[in-house]
Amino acid sequence: MNMLFKKKIVLVALIALSSNHGLCGNTEIFFQSKQTQDCIIYSCEDVEQKPEFIMYRDRYRDMTSCEGLRRFIRWNLRYTVEAVKERVEGTVRVEFIINTDGTVADAKVVYSAHHLLNTEALRVINRSPKWAPGRHQGQPVRVKCTVWVGFRLI
Repeated sequence: MNMLFKKKIVLVALIALSSNHGLCGNTEIFFQSKQTQDCIIYSCEDVEQKPEFIMYRDRYRDMTSCEGLRRFIRWNLRYTVEAVKERVEGTVRVEFIINTDGTVADAKVVYSAHHLLNTEALRVINRSPKWAPGRHQGQPVRVKCTVWVGFRLI
């Protein structure tokens, strides 16, 4: 990919920060707690301590969990050549679970923009490093989260 081509592409990672819920106290995450097999999956609203994205905690002490996640997505998200050729833009909503050990599991697209964008958003979320797990009554618990990832060409 030549330099001229790289300069024409801008990726925008939108972490849903527009409502009163969520990872940072304001994403659109959250469903009722539900039983799966023998594990309860909590929503972010149901836990006392929400999961935290901790990748940049050591380097940037004043960076919040949402800012860190936004930076991780921005640095790892890539437009595919096919998506650029088709001039595909849009926003993908990805739902995933933060396990008790901090790993990301069961990522799936719940709002689709285009199959090429869906694949890339899932790739980045599944590649996420370990999180600090959510806690409820002092115990680490599985928490369901949702992230909006935006793609835009200019």
